[in-house]
Amino acid sequence: MKNVHSYPYREFGAGLTFEDVENLIFTRAEQAGFAGIFITGISCITDDIKLISNFPGEFISAYCSNKYFLHDPVLHYCSQHHSPITWHDSYKTASKCKEVRLLQQLSLSCGIENCLAIPAFTNKGTGVVSLYFSGDQAEFLSLCDSKYAELIGLSQLFFGELSRNYPEKLFMQFNLTTREKECLHFIIKGLSNLEISRLMRVSRDRVKELVSLILKKLEAANRTEAVMIAAKSGAL
Repeated sequence: MKNVHSYPYREFGAGLTFEDVENLIFTRAEQAGFAGIFITGISCITDDIKLISNFPGEFISAYCSNKYFLHDPVLHYCSQHHSPITWHDSYKTASKCKEVRLLQQLSLSCGIENCLAIPAFTNKGTGVVSLYFSGDQAEFLSLCDSKYAELIGLSQLFFGELSRNYPEKLFMQFNLTTREKECLHFIIKGLSNLEISRLMRVSRDRVKELVSLILKKLEAANRTEAVMIAAKSGAL
């Protein structure tokens, strides 16, 4: 059984600015033994990304500008699994396409060799918290093993605070109008256009128009896909 060290899991205080919360996250990650942290919401339908990180600037710049997140095996793994994984293991199991090879080379060139990726979940969506360790691999694996449950709890705490109070920092925003959001809520409940029109007190043609706009903004092929995208990407 993994040894779990005590850690002061406290709710973030009221009245904090985003900068306060960000600095607290960076400080707590450092107190846990890590040199950096990378937090993002997972979205599979956009060519942009929102993230919070104090990883080396050259890594973040290249990661975003070259859109490596579209091929990142860490994000792919965490979108399908609930258990943590090291970046090294995710690269080993990934298809060796050009982008994955370049991403791995970028990580190594920036000194980011030992990272633990932890999936995180809230009702706003799914995310990934990656913790970067600056020591050697043996020390990294020992730290992860000794603080396994603690790191999962810490990551969930971070992601929960950010997704609850600052979802725009983690998830791409789809700019749905109030009526579109209302309609999407009814779609999620499985209501028909006729039922939605009665509840929204608009015509069925207006509901069809709203559904069409929602599908376009979410880049969804149908209502079912729109619901999946909304749940995964924090659109609501």
